[in-house]
Amino acid sequence: MYPGAAALRLLDEEHRPVRVFCHERLREYPTTGGPSAACRSDWFPALIEPAVKLLSALRFSGFAMVEFKGAPDRARLLEINPRLWGSYPLAALSGAGMADAYVQAAHGAEPPRTGDCSYQKGVKMQYFLNDARAGASYLLRGRPDMAVRSLLDALSPKVRGGVFSGSDWRGSGYYLWKQLWK
Repeated sequence: MYPGAAALRLLDEEHRPVRVFCHERLREYPTTGGPSAACRSDWFPALIEPAVKLLSALRFSGFAMVEFKGAPDRARLLEINPRLWGSYPLAALSGAGMADAYVQAAHGAEPPRTGDCSYQKGVKMQYFLNDARAGASYLLRGRPDMAVRSLLDALSPKVRGGVFSGSDWRGSGYYLWKQLWK
C-alpha cells in the first residue's frame, strides 16, 4: 500500500540537488488524508527526476518536499512544501545528512553531492500517538490489517520514534502534552 511517497531534497542556489531523500507514507492520520503517522525510508527514482525538474523550473533553493500520492510508478503530484517537513526526522534517522549539507552550504562550503541513495533504506519511523489514532480509525473503517500493522510497529524495537529524543526531552514532552490535549 502506498498512501503517499515523497522525494525530499535540498537544492543549492543554482537550483541543483545537493541531497535527495525519499520515503513512503505507510499510515496517515486522519486516515482520509493527513500527515504521516508512520513512514519508511526508500529510494524512488521515478519520483526524483520529475521533482528535480519541477523545483529547478521554479528556480527553487533550500529545503523542499515534493509529495506524491499513490505508488511511485503511477504517482500523482499532491503538493510542494518549501520548508522542513514532518518526516524530516526520518531523513536524519536514515543518515541522509541533509542538515550537515545545509550547514556546509550556509557557510560557503561546497557540500558533497549525492545523486544516488546515500542513506539507509527501510528505516521505519512512527509518530506513536497519531499512529495509535490512525490504527483505531482504520479499525472503525473496516481495515483491521492496518490497525494490526500500527500495533506491531508500536511494539517493534526496530521502529524508531519521530518525536522523543533524549537530547531534547523538554521539546518532546511539550509535543506530547499538546497532542494529549488536542
